[in-house]
Amino acid sequence: MEKRRLLLGVVLLVLLAFSGRAAADPVRADFRITVTMAHGDFETFFFAPIRPGDVLQGTLSYDPTRVPDSPDPLVGRYNPPGELTLFGALGGIALPLSQVSVVDDRFDELPDGHDHFEASVGITTYPGFGFLEASLGLDSPAAGGGSKLPRSTTELLARFDQGPFSFFAFPPDEDDPSHVLFGQASLIRTAQTPEPASLLLLGSGVCTLIIRRRKTPATQPHVPSP
Repeated sequence: MEKRRLLLGVVLLVLLAFSGRAAADPVRADFRITVTMAHGDFETFFFAPIRPGDVLQGTLSYDPTRVPDSPDPLVGRYNPPGELTLFGALGGIALPLSQVSVVDDRFDELPDGHDHFEASVGITTYPGFGFLEASLGLDSPAAGGGSKLPRSTTELLARFDQGPFSFFAFPPDEDDPSHVLFGQASLIRTAQTPEPASLLLLGSGVCTLIIRRRKTPATQPHVPSP
């Protein structure tokens, strides 16, 4: 009996610790970009040339903790700490997020049938360049979802799918970019960390089985009467 109580306590502690960590995890989604146009020497960033038809890999991550929802139900603009990373065949770059926007389809004068998510970066500290900017756009298959920031990877993957990607690099003191890249991005569906509610549901099921097993009397062997 003492061993079963100890096992039950360990299961509950592990689940509570795991669910607390999962709730604090940042939103993280992998994506791929099929390049449609590339101008410039992209070996500067990826250590290999980039041409139309090439595929880049990327990761979007941000921390939604303590980021309030937009008061406007149709347009949300957020500044969560986060990063947009891009990888070619031989290397890549990591760029800090400058803004995340969530736009409800009903905001448009001529609705196009889907909501829109956009993660933007813009930095002035990359060696040899005056300014870098990039934008990952993701459209929703549905409309009317509001302007709230997705608070988990599961929520982001459930609502948004694919969209346009752009990248520009400007030399110092120049208005025209020396590097331009356009592509079509799509989220990669992979196994995600279970949500805290799912973990607690699983844990309650395990605990129920343990308790039920304790209450079930052991089956006595049948002894034939003489």
